[in-house]
Amino acid sequence: MKPNPKVQNIINKLNLQPHPEGGFFKEIHKSTTSVENDGQIYSAFTLIYYLLENQNKSYLHRIKFEEAWHFLEGDPIEIITLNDMGKPKTKILGQNSDSLNLDSSVEPQMVISRHTWFGARRLIHPKLPLTGYSLVGCTVAPGFEFSDFELATEELLHNFSEHANTLKNWIKPS
Repeated sequence: MKPNPKVQNIINKLNLQPHPEGGFFKEIHKSTTSVENDGQIYSAFTLIYYLLENQNKSYLHRIKFEEAWHFLEGDPIEIITLNDMGKPKTKILGQNSDSLNLDSSVEPQMVISRHTWFGARRLIHPKLPLTGYSLVGCTVAPGFEFSDFELATEELLHNFSEHANTLKNWIKPS
């Protein structure tokens, strides 16, 4: 697929780097205020830019703390979360506009609960003019540390075999 000049400009301007879960990111703020959780010291919160382009996705993963996603620009994002039984639920993050007239509500921001498996991808919908990318801000509190990040493996499919057909496309290939 031909590189999108606007996407390349955003990646260069914001100095985004590839993220292990998919897409591109850059940490733009790490609070100098410290908080304690489970005997460990964390930054009070962290904030990143996160970009998905074309068919990139944020593969299923979970983190130790709550994460707020804030839509900035581009195409809406479909966010999938799993409940404790592995049942997927989808929400749409994007510009909250009646003109979109989508089947489900579109929210400009949302919070992912701590320890929740989730993933994201650009929403491709026939009613939408597509830009080829989605740019969001993600805030984690207490602050994000890669040691608190867990990327889903095929073992998750075995644990949630009832939903394996849906979830297999959300597992990052090894």
